[in-house]
Amino acid sequence: ILLDGRNIGDLGESGLTRSVGIVFQDPNKHLFHDTVLEEVEFARREMGIEGNGDLDALMGKLRLTDLRSRNPRDLSGGQKQKVAIASVMSFKPRILILDEPTRGLDLPEKAEIMRVLRRLVVEESISIMVLTHDLDIIEAFGDRAAVLRGGRIAFQGEPEGAVRAMMEDG
Repeated sequence: ILLDGRNIGDLGESGLTRSVGIVFQDPNKHLFHDTVLEEVEFARREMGIEGNGDLDALMGKLRLTDLRSRNPRDLSGGQKQKVAIASVMSFKPRILILDEPTRGLDLPEKAEIMRVLRRLVVEESISIMVLTHDLDIIEAFGDRAAVLRGGRIAFQGEPEGAVRAMMEDG
């Protein structure tokens, strides 16, 4: 795997950690602070990034501003997912990997999460990789798609082709 033409193995743990952010399938695995703001500030602080001037803008993009003093564990599934995304995005990774970001969400929450991700791609110049079994998400929001079968890439290309390839698998 190459990042800016360099093998990611050559970046070292620190370089890779600063370049790639990961949001787990279960947003609760990200949430352990008492307020949304503390949660969003955490990764940034751990990376040694000082100041938080742009966190207000990030929280605004994710519609979290009014929730900043709430306990993240008391939020809806979609709100929790956005807090997890904001926490990772706070240190400005160049690549964001999300594992099943719409799992357990209803249709309006799924659409909202995907709109937020689309906005981040444009406004933050970030690449996003979504790992999902949700064919609707792939088709509606994907730019490119790949299907993995047996640990190998079985299809790579337009989202509609990936959906067909996944449906052939049953």
